[in-house]
Amino acid sequence: MRREDGGIALRLLLWAALLAIVASAVLFVYVRVQEPLALGETTVRLVKTGANSEAPRLRRAGTIHVATTLRNEGRMPVTITGLGDADAGAALYVPTSLALGDGETASADAAADFTPITIDPGEGVGVLITYEANGDLDCSVFSAEPDASWPLRAVTVDASAYAMPFTQTVLATPPFARIEGPTRDQCRAAMEPRAA
Repeated sequence: MRREDGGIALRLLLWAALLAIVASAVLFVYVRVQEPLALGETTVRLVKTGANSEAPRLRRAGTIHVATTLRNEGRMPVTITGLGDADAGAALYVPTSLALGDGETASADAAADFTPITIDPGEGVGVLITYEANGDLDCSVFSAEPDASWPLRAVTVDASAYAMPFTQTVLATPPFARIEGPTRDQCRAAMEPRAA
């Protein structure tokens, strides 16, 4: 009788281990494929991007501050851990910092240093995203004629749900700003280092 008891206990342990592995795999896949984050209303402040606020230009010293709310529209708590690495490619401006704010004031003075923060389902947190001119921009991708405007609409964030990390690129609709498309020469002139 003892052999049967040991065999039943071993089978129960094996089934429990198998169920735990399957549950972990399902949770891992669910976390990886979900995109729970969304952006709320935005306030944009342009600094040194040209005189026209409707069509900011590429400037080496240009900065764009975006105050918004990062919302969790998923079913699990999500912890935002920082800015994610996104391929800047031909992006005119790239996100360089993430700070905690009220979601409305587009000023670094009104924001606090970023620390990881958990957002419950249906909740949001105010953030300030700072974009700066893409220092690695390859001006040869532009033509001699002015390009159409370039939408500034994405921020990539690193996050985790139940200790499983993921990265999500969150899109703004409409875009935060539409940057005036430069010509190749305008890009080179805007991005060349200034003499000290």
